Amino acid sequence: MNDANDLYARALAAANFIHSIYKGKPLLGIILGSGLGHFATHVEHATTIEYGENPGWPLAMVDG
Repeated sequence: MNDANDLYARALAAANFIHSIYKGKPLLGIILGSGLGHFATHVEHATTIEYGENPGWPLAMVDG
């Protein structure tokens, strides 16, 4: 499998995982880095997914 196919497979797995948690059609997705989590408290009707829960995503390298 080449890099493009691997990347596509990982993105598809991530999308399927997110869809398994949130059945609606998202209007917006925000990925917050270390120290920005407080921003999420200002978002109405938010669905939160911890970064490490999503299959195929790399592990976070920064504590936060």
